[in-house]
Amino acid sequence: MANPTPQLSTLQHLIDALKAAPDRTDVQKRDEVSAVRTVAKALGAEPSVIALNVKLLRQRMEEVSPAAIGLSQSRWNNVRSLFSRALQLAVAVKRSPVGVPISPAWQALRNKLPRSGAMRVGALCRSLSARGIEPADVTLADLEVFRDEIINDRLRSGPEKTWDGIVWTWNKAVENVAEWPKVIIPREDRRKIYVRPWSDFPPSLKADVDAYLKLLSGDLVDEDAPVRALRPITIRNREYQARVAASALVAEGVPIESLTSLHEIARLDRIKIILNHVRSRGGTVHTANAFNIANFLQAVARHWVKVDETELEKIRKIASQLSPKQKGLTSKNRKRLLPFNDPDVVSRFLEIPDRLAAEVRADGRKTIVTSVSAQIAVAIAILQVAPIRIQNLASLDLNENFSAQGGRLFLRFDGTAMKNGRDFLAELPDHVADLIAWYCREYRPLLLRSSTSALFPGERGGAKLPNTLGRQIDDRVKAYLGFPVNPHMFRHIAAKLYLDQCPGEYGLVSRLLNHKSVATTMAAYTGAETISAVRHYQDVVARGRRVQQKPRPQRKSRPSSRRTGA
Repeated sequence: MANPTPQLSTLQHLIDALKAAPDRTDVQKRDEVSAVRTVAKALGAEPSVIALNVKLLRQRMEEVSPAAIGLSQSRWNNVRSLFSRALQLAVAVKRSPVGVPISPAWQALRNKLPRSGAMRVGALCRSLSARGIEPADVTLADLEVFRDEIINDRLRSGPEKTWDGIVWTWNKAVENVAEWPKVIIPREDRRKIYVRPWSDFPPSLKADVDAYLKLLSGDLVDEDAPVRALRPITIRNREYQARVAASALVAEGVPIESLTSLHEIARLDRIKIILNHVRSRGGTVHTANAFNIANFLQAVARHWVKVDETELEKIRKIASQLSPKQKGLTSKNRKRLLPFNDPDVVSRFLEIPDRLAAEVRADGRKTIVTSVSAQIAVAIAILQVAPIRIQNLASLDLNENFSAQGGRLFLRFDGTAMKNGRDFLAELPDHVADLIAWYCREYRPLLLRSSTSALFPGERGGAKLPNTLGRQIDDRVKAYLGFPVNPHMFRHIAAKLYLDQCPGEYGLVSRLLNHKSVATTMAAYTGAETISAVRHYQDVVARGRRVQQKPRPQRKSRPSSRRTGA
């Protein structure tokens, strides 16, 4: 990226230069200066203290929510475009290659990719075509030039994420498309991965784990089997915890060939090694993981390895030491709920589905992009009135989970699909039912890749992946509120909004969230309505003060007998 000249080192210098620029009309000067001032306002600082650095400006502008500063998305896009043009007075801002034709050779290769992959590498292919670089001649250095351009020299949002997607698609193409240039792009993995695949361990360990999981699944009649069989998702979690435990031992120097069964893992000395390793990775997430793994290994030691009572008691003590001290909502989630003490934030949050649907209708086009927007409007609307978990939301099936009766639409789940095994039934308000009907009629057909009754069809056919749907919901809410709200937070918000109006009514919240018992609800949300409870009490105090401050009527003194002469 070209550095700004010393005379143009801040946004205020850029404004001064724009006003004096001989190559711009008065209207262009006015619009570009206004865009620079709008960007400065959005960043919360005066133009004179904001440095002219394209990469840093882009990163800070990515955090701006147009709705949060009173701008529409289209207005913010226009501001970004004008600001990018203004920046060209000071630095070499690379322009997007949109509109640049792709060479026939690159287009032929793109046609061999899935639609999503072809879209990811489109800008890269345009850039290479514009520079005259054909597939037979491309080098890693050519690809890295494009990487540096989009990260350092353009205002495009999320270029790091864009580049990561390009790298993943490119390397997959090298592997799967015979004609693709055999240039591998190194992909930085920021995660510190220590969990090994089962293929690294002796086959007997995986066989022993599978046998234990079969016991947990309820497929075996045994005195050590759980009273209620574990759900498939829990079985998968237990399998992963077993792999984590074995991998932690290897990371701490235990010979991998010695791990032939769970008997070599779920013993006191090995459990201490495992838990110390997991905790040493730092952060509250790893502390919680250590507690969960400790409980899993305790169960294995008791029911499968069958250690003696003395050893089992020591394992129990270790697990209890890792028990989270935090009860109910975490401090992180309590902090996330704080904005919802503002009635304006609550109103803007509840208006998101209608605003998003209105934008789709106003656009008028029926494309994949507008169809996904309609899909997310429906997903958010359902979560607001029936705060189910993201796995249930993503799996919604038009045939299985919806029923119309007497002109009303009901959402239902069998207990087998719910986390706690309890059936769920909710009537959807008319505005949500109408939104679902509109989406299914106008936009859902555009998202179908195969015959499916999934409400939210995915790119690969069938239902959309929960992670994908959750990320899209999170991003859309952030665009309107200025801060992210993941799908699970909808459950916490629902509890807070109701308890704010009716402090202490945990029974109804328990039914709303489909908890197994009111105790679960109270453990999670006791204290969540403290602000509301205090406000209710303060209203009582205020009413009492008004009564006391009201002037008392003066009593008329009765005439005394002396005055009347009686």
